[in-house]
Amino acid sequence: MILIVNAENTNICIGCALESQGTILFEDHVSMDIKRTAAEYSIMFKQILELNGIGVENVSGGVIASCVPPATDTIKSAMKRLLNMDILEVGPGVRTGIDIRIDDPGELGADLIVSAAAGIEHYGAPLVIIDLNTLITFSVINKKGQFIGAIFEPGIRLSSEMIGKSAANLPETAARPSVRLIGTNSAESIKSGVFNGCAASVDGLIDRISEELGADDGLTAVITGEFAEDIAKRCRHSLIIDMHLSMKGLINIYNKNAKRRS
Repeated sequence: MILIVNAENTNICIGCALESQGTILFEDHVSMDIKRTAAEYSIMFKQILELNGIGVENVSGGVIASCVPPATDTIKSAMKRLLNMDILEVGPGVRTGIDIRIDDPGELGADLIVSAAAGIEHYGAPLVIIDLNTLITFSVINKKGQFIGAIFEPGIRLSSEMIGKSAANLPETAARPSVRLIGTNSAESIKSGVFNGCAASVDGLIDRISEELGADDGLTAVITGEFAEDIAKRCRHSLIIDMHLSMKGLINIYNKNAKRRS
């Protein structure tokens, strides 16, 4: 059984899995806070394990992916302190199984690597992975299984917050789906613009990515992240919803490196 941590800009995904079977036992989320100490994270991780009926003594390994450099070493230290063992960190020198074909492979975020590892294993290629997080990221994998690039745009919460802060006459609005397409008040209009605008962007970019790849109808689209279900049901394209994609990717990468580590 392994402890899995995926640290992103807004949230930290924490879970446990039976790595040999690929079975996810639980997945929880806590807010990212770069001010927390390693001791605080250790206590938090221990409490989350216990809440899910798992004792620290039953965990035999750990893996972390992080796209938040100021917090990476702290969280990794917390895991090491809690488990009393070395922790695998997704980064240079770690086997991922991903053939990265961008200008500087070293700048590709660990979160995108992890999602791509799971996406290729479970859904094949060509593939586009849409991850709804602080940013909305579109990871593009060609028919050869090569990671050839990405597209970034503002995330749902970020868009909602910025409209309220930047437009003097508009209210700050919670990131919640709209009831109708055409809003009849400011709050509903903002919600519709953010959610339906995101869905329209997803549809449009899938079309353009497919055209650029020459994939026609052969491009598989997978969506993950906090608002995946809300956006997918507003899209005209058929999307595969996978809420555990990052967990699956970290299990995959951990297993790829298990023999070398032992």
